[in-house]
Amino acid sequence: MTNLSKMFLLLITASLASHVNAVVIMDLDAGVLDGAYVGSLDTYLIEGPKQGSTTSEETWVQSNGFSDLFFTGTKDEPVTYYDTDTANVIAFMLPDSPDYFLIKNAEFNALFQNNSLQQWGVFDITDLSEDFNIAIGKNMISHVTNFDDITTEIPEPNTLLLIFMGLILLGRFRTTNS
Repeated sequence: MTNLSKMFLLLITASLASHVNAVVIMDLDAGVLDGAYVGSLDTYLIEGPKQGSTTSEETWVQSNGFSDLFFTGTKDEPVTYYDTDTANVIAFMLPDSPDYFLIKNAEFNALFQNNSLQQWGVFDITDLSEDFNIAIGKNMISHVTNFDDITTEIPEPNTLLLIFMGLILLGRFRTTNS
């Protein structure tokens, strides 16, 4: 197997690996969304006592080590949840594809990084403390607040791999034509 073939095989494997933990809505109440692919689990980051306003939510997020996150101006309520094909995982549509989202109920906040399909919030309710009081069938989240990261984005590893491969091929092409 040539080095180029190995590189393409590595690239394909890396791309497929990102779809391993796919989550699909399996909820008869979802109507046309039943069976829809909603990405993979978003990353649970922190949890804490409820904040009273979007300003206090933003302050809480920033004071917990996420100083680059800012409220996007979008707060979604009420939130419609859907059961999925994965035990204890719920999904809900997000209005503006945020980098991060905060869920809130009567007593707690929890912050998640939005990883996969950014128009969906997908999380495992067992990541939250029991005090958060969320269970399948009685999803008690009052609203979702969206946050975006203001830092400069860094290219994903697959992008860097493609750029690197292109530079190698360009260098090889130049040396063979010299």
